Amino acid sequence: MSQAPAPIDTMFDARLRAAMRQRPRGPAQAMIVSGGLAPHRLRRVDDYVEAHLAEPLLLVDLAKIAKLSPKHFSRAFTQTTGRPPHRWLIEKRVAAARALLRGSDKSLSEIALECGFADQSHFTSLFRRYLGAPPGLWRRAWHEGQARAA
Repeated sequence: MSQAPAPIDTMFDARLRAAMRQRPRGPAQAMIVSGGLAPHRLRRVDDYVEAHLAEPLLLVDLAKIAKLSPKHFSRAFTQTTGRPPHRWLIEKRVAAARALLRGSDKSLSEIALECGFADQSHFTSLFRRYLGAPPGLWRRAWHEGQARAA
């Protein structure tokens, strides 16, 4: 007997699916955006962020990776992804934290630091803003849902 996903999970998944629909999938389906960020530059920035998520990531550093000025990078990135670089970075960090909450028994402060949040309070505040519940409550609800489904 399958358990319906928690409302928080459903909301996050809907946002993630919407964001993925906006992302180019390949040459045949690439979005043509005049003045946007070239796919290879976006990929380079995304790969760097994935590898350095726990570190402080500044706009100027991401712009250097894309080989653009910070102002041009920010505008092109926003035009291509539909959200500013800072918001995109927070979403990446929240998604990484969500995966760790599901698959590890690390403390919330360990997860916060591993995902690049300044501290547990900052992590809790942003996690609640993006997913509608604090991380500890979200983790318990997810695990309880898994136990019921088993």
